[in-house]
Amino acid sequence: MNALDPWKLELGGTTLIEASAGTGKTHTLTTLYVRMLVERDLLPREILVVTYTEAAMAELRERVRQRIQEVIAAGEEGAKEGKEGSEVDPRLRALALEARRSAERRGGTDPLRRALREFDEAAIFTIHGFCQRTLKEHAFESGTAFDAELVPSSESLDRTLAHDLWARILEGEALPFLEWLRSGAGRRWQFEPEPLRRTLLSILGADEEMPVLPGSPPETDVPELDRRTKAVEASWERWVRSWHARGEIVKGKLLGKNDLNKSKYKNPSVWLSWIERWAEAISTAESLATVHALALPKWWEKLTPEGLESGTRKKGVVLEDEFFERCGEVLETIAALEEMRGRRALALRRRFVDEARKEARKRREERHLLYFDDLLCELRGALRPPEGDRLAEVLRGRYRFALIDEFQDTDPVQYEIFRRVWHEPDETAAGHGGLILIGDPKQAIYSFRGADVFTYLSARRDAGGRVHGLKTNWRSDAGLVRAVNALFGRVRQPFGLEGIGFDPVEARAGAEVGWSVPGRSGAGLRVLMAEREVVGAHLGQTVGKSCPLRFGRTDLMDAFARDVADLLDSGAEIDGRPIVPSDIAVLGRRNSELQRARRALEDMGIPCVDRGDADVFESREAWELASLLRAFLRPGDPALLRSALATAAHGVDASGFAEWTDASPALLALSERFAEYARIWSESGFGRAFEAWRRAEGVTERLLRFEDGERRLTNWLHLAELLRQIESE
Repeated sequence: MNALDPWKLELGGTTLIEASAGTGKTHTLTTLYVRMLVERDLLPREILVVTYTEAAMAELRERVRQRIQEVIAAGEEGAKEGKEGSEVDPRLRALALEARRSAERRGGTDPLRRALREFDEAAIFTIHGFCQRTLKEHAFESGTAFDAELVPSSESLDRTLAHDLWARILEGEALPFLEWLRSGAGRRWQFEPEPLRRTLLSILGADEEMPVLPGSPPETDVPELDRRTKAVEASWERWVRSWHARGEIVKGKLLGKNDLNKSKYKNPSVWLSWIERWAEAISTAESLATVHALALPKWWEKLTPEGLESGTRKKGVVLEDEFFERCGEVLETIAALEEMRGRRALALRRRFVDEARKEARKRREERHLLYFDDLLCELRGALRPPEGDRLAEVLRGRYRFALIDEFQDTDPVQYEIFRRVWHEPDETAAGHGGLILIGDPKQAIYSFRGADVFTYLSARRDAGGRVHGLKTNWRSDAGLVRAVNALFGRVRQPFGLEGIGFDPVEARAGAEVGWSVPGRSGAGLRVLMAEREVVGAHLGQTVGKSCPLRFGRTDLMDAFARDVADLLDSGAEIDGRPIVPSDIAVLGRRNSELQRARRALEDMGIPCVDRGDADVFESREAWELASLLRAFLRPGDPALLRSALATAAHGVDASGFAEWTDASPALLALSERFAEYARIWSESGFGRAFEAWRRAEGVTERLLRFEDGERRLTNWLHLAELLRQIESE
């Protein structure tokens, strides 16, 4: 891979730029953009820029505009300072002068100033926005209905479709199979409407060409399935009779003195209680079909003759009884049936996919609906030859270059669109236009936004020798960059996939940060290890391949909190000032981990704010806000006013409520203030009312007195913002 200098990159053909986080991806994109404006004399509407979210699109639009302004400013007479007071980049000045000379040669306008003037027409879109605009403007070529309504989410239609198909597909299935599928071991196939929608429909989307395995539904030998089903029911009948006849004897053998390995047979009394309940349930059931709803537990095998033999101590006497043979028979007949039922369940899921694809398209067309995924598939179909040749030519003429940001998030449908229009495998076509793909291959492995890592690898092959990389990290400290390079550079395939490797980067010049921690290593990455032997000694038990969950949830969290406390108490400094809690960020994989970390830190007296994506409506502040809103709506109700006073925002404790009687002047004054907040809400919106209440009642100052005050205040503000958004919608 070639190190990229965006000022020297040849503009043309298909180019792949691989950019790790912090290596200046957006800066590179904007540099290429301004070069195209000047060197190719293009207008903003002739350069297509595609990204994946509305927020990213808005930010990218602003960054491109700023870059154009920066180049113009660099070319001004006497310009000495560039962005943030630095010296003017001579390459910016050279480009600005080239733009001026180009205008003089043509007798026209400076292409940079022209671009700034016409920037409102810049073709910077989300992928769905680009597809929607293209289909709308080229409805004849694409075959898209003129009156189709664009709906952001297909969830409602998918949910109805999943319920309808689920009922239709299961209509003719035998009752024993349905019991197994819905309540027994067959639940692992998740053949219920909501799991089918979530695990199949949401993944398939509108892409009717996504390959599905198996290629065709596996066949089911129905007579053999019925025979094995009856064999299972018969084995359960014999098992019940055996238990009723020999249950007390079996209890005595399992609970009395025996040679069983006690580590494997810790709680046979629990097993026996389950057996009692099952035998009673099967005996009193109206139909033997109910036995198919039973999923055998893992311990069942220990009650078979083979299991008892392997669970007996060396030279011990193996327990024998007819009942244990019946347990083995049940296990054996169920195992023979499970394989056939699994094939049947797989066939039903495959049938669901086939019928869902046809039915979803039919329902969308009947309702004249288009979803976001439809936009992509419709444009892909419209571009395919030979009918799509004309549309591809039109798009290629309209947008001379296509710059695809965050390309690692691209799926096969999206890349087929870009490739069909702008990919030029012929080197002689490089001067006419091109496709520039910018992304981080390491992120492609996560399938974020439906991305496909093999699509990324296909694009890399298309780029051939035009694969470049950004080699300087402009964001991270040098120590951290070195640590990450050392960690991931130790193995040949750190990401587990051929073709996705790790390319080390360098820290920017002067990236060393003036931080020091007395008594600690200055390495950019520290790892706290939990040694298995130490953990076992601490817990008083043998630790296997992984530590018990309770150790991670308590002891490790406490150790982490102590480590943070030690850091804060160590005299550590950043740029000459002491490290404070707000300098430290804690990341977790789950919200539950963040909550435990927060509690551990607070127990050490370290203030923290939980900024995880846990549902804020489950917080204490959500309950308090509900009390506040009720008081806003009925300010004349003393009980509701006292409920609002009981919140942390007002801080009245139990002893203080004696002063807030129904006729007290303080409560009457509060009622008047709350009536005013309600009026503001009615006339100017909830946001204004909330801010008026927060300022007048001294809420911020009161909340920050708590040890976790920042988190409490953050929750209040988050809830208020959510209510503002709902109100505006």
